[in-house]
Amino acid sequence: ALSTGSGGGFVGVGDNQATVTTNPNVQAHISSGSSSLITAEGSVSISAFSKSNSNANSRNDTGGFVGIGNSDARANASHTTKAFVSSNSRIVAGGDFTLTADSDITASGQTRSKSGGFVGLADAESRVSINYNTRATLESGSDVLIKGAAKLWTDARTNGDANAYASGIGAGGDGESEAVVTANGSSLVEVLDNASLIANTASLKARSTFLRLFAHGEA
Repeated sequence: ALSTGSGGGFVGVGDNQATVTTNPNVQAHISSGSSSLITAEGSVSISAFSKSNSNANSRNDTGGFVGIGNSDARANASHTTKAFVSSNSRIVAGGDFTLTADSDITASGQTRSKSGGFVGLADAESRVSINYNTRATLESGSDVLIKGAAKLWTDARTNGDANAYASGIGAGGDGESEAVVTANGSSLVEVLDNASLIANTASLKARSTFLRLFAHGEA
């Protein structure tokens, strides 16, 4: 999302805002009514994967005897990524079993506000909010019987970047900037009550292999 603007005159006022929102909901599962049975001579794989890359960019340049500039950028990302075997479902396989859920979120916001004149007032605000729910689950009452190896893994990757720059020029110049990045979520592997997993070997891993949050404000 991109927003630009400018204002001029004796009193120049500019107000710009750019907002981008991503809300993917990705689910992969085995279920069929009240019960289901899956049999395979080989391997069984259930995988869910979500990825987004969003950017909000807002810019404002205002001039005049009195110049007032306001620029805001908002980037919001909320992912739900689930792989599961539902309640009362059964899987019997002669090979391996893989249940994975992976999310990869990149969100950024950049804003710049410049005002000039005898009195220049500039305000820049950039906010990035990231939320994720990444799960691999054997639900209550599910059964998995595998001859080979069982792998239940999750991975959540998060990259958030906020930059805000404000410059107010003049005898009464004033610049204010604010940059905020928040990330909240869970990367979780679950074998719930009354679920069973029988395999030659089993690996359960809940991971967050990349987490980067960067915020920079300058005035």
